[in-house]
Amino acid sequence: MKIVYRVSIPEPATHLVHVEMEVGSAAGPLPDALELFMAVWTPGSYLVREYARHVEGLVAAAPASGVEVRKVRKNAWRVKTQGAASLLVRYRVYAGELTVRTNHVDETHAFLV
Repeated sequence: MKIVYRVSIPEPATHLVHVEMEVGSAAGPLPDALELFMAVWTPGSYLVREYARHVEGLVAAAPASGVEVRKVRKNAWRVKTQGAASLLVRYRVYAGELTVRTNHVDETHAFLV
C-alpha cells in the first residue's frame, strides 16, 4: 500500500493546515474498510495528547466509488472504500496554540509536530 501526504497552508492567518492523504494499492483494490488513526502521544512526553480534537472537515473520496467515513474513536475514523483502487482523504488541522507540543501557524511561521 502506498500513502502520500500533501500539506498546504493557503491562509496562514486562519491557523488552518490543509492535509491531503492519498492511499493506493498497486496489488489491486483496497480492503473494504480502512481505519485511520491519529497519534495520542508525543515522543518524550508521558501524557496522552488530544491531537484529533483539532481535526475538522475530514472527508474521503474514491474515483467511481462512493465511500463512507465514520468517526469510531476520539482518534480514529473508519472509511468504507467499497473496493476502490485508491482513496483521497482531506481534512484541516487547527494550529493556533504555540507550545513545544502543539501545532502553530500564522503569517510568520509554521510549526508542525
